[in-house]
Amino acid sequence: MENEDGLRDVFDDEPASDALVQWARHGGHGGTVRPLAPRWRPTGVSASGALLTAVLVAPRPGAVVVKVSTAEQAGEGHTHARAQRTAPDRVAPLLWTWPVGDGRMLTFQSPAGESLYDVDTMAYLGTRELPDACAFVTRWLLTEWNDGPAVRETVPTALSTLLRGELGALTRSGLVS
Repeated sequence: MENEDGLRDVFDDEPASDALVQWARHGGHGGTVRPLAPRWRPTGVSASGALLTAVLVAPRPGAVVVKVSTAEQAGEGHTHARAQRTAPDRVAPLLWTWPVGDGRMLTFQSPAGESLYDVDTMAYLGTRELPDACAFVTRWLLTEWNDGPAVRETVPTALSTLLRGELGALTRSGLVS
C-alpha cells in the first residue's frame, strides 16, 4: 500500500497505527485511505482518554474521524449505533468499527456538522463560556433529544448519578468534582 507510511504516522501509538493500516487494507470501505492533508488532530487531552485523528477515504465518504477508544470504552461503537438508530438526525453517522487487538476499538464516523474545522469540543471552552454551553447541552438533551421514539418504562435516576455516569472519565481524572 503506497500510503502505509503516512497512515502509520497519524497516531503516536503503534498498535493503533497498525490497526488503522489493517483497516485501510481490509476494512470494506471500498476506496483508498490516505492521511488528511493538512493533518487534523485536535489539540489538548480528550476527556475520555481516546485518541482522535482524521483520514481521507476516497472516493467517498471523504474526511472521516478516527477514534481509538480506551479498552473500557470498546463497546462505544455499539452505543453509537444505538444512538444513531434512535436519533439519526442528531448523531454523526458511525461508518465502521475495527479492533485494535489490545482491547481497544477504532471507530470511524463522519465529522460532526460535516466539518472538521468549524467544530470545537467543550474541552476547548474557557471558564466564561463553559457554564452556558453546559446549560445549553443539558436543555437540549432533556427537551429535544428525547422527543423521538416513545420512551419505554424508565427508572427514575438522581441527576448526580446521571452526571457521574456521563462524566465518569472527567470525575475519575479529577478535572470535575
